[in-house]
Amino acid sequence: MPGDDEPRGIIAPLKENIAFGVETATKLLSPANISAGIAQVQKMTALEKVLGLFTVLFYIVYGIGLATLWLNTKVGGTVLHLMRGKPKEEPKTEEDTSATQKKAKTAEEVEIDPLAVVASQDPSSAFASSMGVSENLEQIAKEKAEKEELAAQVEAAMLAADEAKKKKAASTAGAAPSFDIGKYMKKLTSFLARNFFQIKFFALVIAFLINFMLLFYKVSQIESDEEGAEDDGMGDIAAELADDEPAEEAGDPGEDAEDDGGEEEDPEEYIHVEQQFWYLERCINILGMIHCLFSLCMLIAYYNLKIPLAIFKREKQVSRKMEFDGIYIAEQPEDDDLNGHWDKMVISAKSFPVNYWDKFVKKRVREKYSETFEFDALSEILGMDKSAIPADPSSETGIIATLKNVDWRYQTWQIGVTVTDSTFLYLIFYFVFSVLGNFNYFFFAAHLIDVAIGVPALRIILQAITYNGKELVLTVGLLSIVCYIYTVLAFNFFREFYVAEGEEGEDPDQKCHDVFTCFVFHLYQGVRAGGGIGDVIEPPDGADNEYVRILFDFSFFLFITLILLAIIQGFIIDAFGALRDQLQGVEDELAGNCFICSISSDYLDQIPHGFDTHVQKEHNLANYLFFLMYLINKDESDYTGQETFVWNMYQERCWDFFPAGDCFRKQYESELGGGGG
Repeated sequence: MPGDDEPRGIIAPLKENIAFGVETATKLLSPANISAGIAQVQKMTALEKVLGLFTVLFYIVYGIGLATLWLNTKVGGTVLHLMRGKPKEEPKTEEDTSATQKKAKTAEEVEIDPLAVVASQDPSSAFASSMGVSENLEQIAKEKAEKEELAAQVEAAMLAADEAKKKKAASTAGAAPSFDIGKYMKKLTSFLARNFFQIKFFALVIAFLINFMLLFYKVSQIESDEEGAEDDGMGDIAAELADDEPAEEAGDPGEDAEDDGGEEEDPEEYIHVEQQFWYLERCINILGMIHCLFSLCMLIAYYNLKIPLAIFKREKQVSRKMEFDGIYIAEQPEDDDLNGHWDKMVISAKSFPVNYWDKFVKKRVREKYSETFEFDALSEILGMDKSAIPADPSSETGIIATLKNVDWRYQTWQIGVTVTDSTFLYLIFYFVFSVLGNFNYFFFAAHLIDVAIGVPALRIILQAITYNGKELVLTVGLLSIVCYIYTVLAFNFFREFYVAEGEEGEDPDQKCHDVFTCFVFHLYQGVRAGGGIGDVIEPPDGADNEYVRILFDFSFFLFITLILLAIIQGFIIDAFGALRDQLQGVEDELAGNCFICSISSDYLDQIPHGFDTHVQKEHNLANYLFFLMYLINKDESDYTGQETFVWNMYQERCWDFFPAGDCFRKQYESELGGGGG
């Protein structure tokens, strides 16, 4: 047997490690250990069980990550090495190629044998020379030689081109690979736009996880300095220092101590999680950064997915208003139409329209109103050239020329349309709160509102609040004015009823001895009180102006509590009912009537499956849309008579070509019913 100093090899330590692992696994999986673990789990509370589950999941994910990393490093690296094979051989240089060619030429060169030349001479040439036609044969041979020379030149040119390609490929392979950032950025934005709703769902799930972990945070008080000094054993030293102070200065600190003792300072507090759940803070930190990244991806995805569509719709709306309603030309938008006044900026932009497919809308508008208005004035309003000959493009180059060529009017309008989009603004605030959540985790509570915005059934509740937004704001303003009027009356005539007695040694609390405090008190206490301002101030029993005070309290309760607050509630309830009826009406209309001809399903269902067959085959909405797109993409000179009729009506936005109230089944009702013979 080998001694202690002799090498043991690698088999013995390997066996020991395997035996130790098997022994440890046997102990962990033993019935006694499993029974003890089950008993311990049964004693745990529900909260501890949930935390234990999260802990186990955390270590499982951690172990899977380590195993995956090891597999990628060991197994994947070996597979990649085998797949790559041998290293690529270096290309030969021009010197090696020329040397090889020279060796081949010398090997091919042999001594010329005159007898062989004579023996190889063509008998026909000798016969032709004897017959006197050798000149024609020489001309033919000359032409043949020229053709062979031309073919040799073409072949040499092709070889030279191949060598140039090989040299270029070798130089490209040796140089650093090119990286097209724009191409990959376009792919990235397209990927985000396609997966916008999936990213939004994952961000909402992460927000729920973060807020669930925040339930385990609590507030604790920081120990005072005096307690810390006693714990450190510094009390004797402080007493000695106090004895060494002069007696003259001893009185002043005592007075300050008495003053401080009267007003006890609140102990400082801090928010933290218990030590046994220390990993929750790390998890929230990681999830917060992931949520911030998802919020940024949502913002980029929406900008590339929905903003171009919103700009297209806005350009289409402006173009149709100009062409058919004469807005901005013969008429001006209403004063409260902020979007209309903002759109007035873009009609004079030279690049308008950009996203809208109809590029000749300005030309048609100028032709339509040229008889009513001056040509130059219309051209200036529409931002068009007054001359039919286009101006020569500028030959300037550089940054200044590039900035001059940018249509700043259109870009400014586009920025305004973008920042006024409600969903885009919501995503901006969503991203800002996500960034702030990495500094204070409780900002993530605001992201839970996304549930009400993402679920259509809950979105109606938020729309009910903003449906009559203008009327609500005006009503709240009227409520504030009425409260101010009652504030003035209370300040001048009923101040004594707004005084509350303080505690022992404190001054009375005066709520209406300055106008601003009195106004805030009426808004905060009076509006919220169920019985009006009379419930939160002193009763008028036995006062000189008792009856006037009763009238004051009753009128406040009548006008503010009963009328104005009821009006605000009525606006919200009516808006909710109107939105619900509108949504239900649209669903009933589409389910019970044909969208094209408006014939009800009761009439069409006289034949089994008549309505379904009608809306899917006879009057399918998709067929009408495809027909309009077919007319848009077709050349007008190739239209048939029916296509010309439909196109002219579409240009005027007249939809009379839809068969309203009519269909083939109704036309041939007698034949379908068997009445015709």
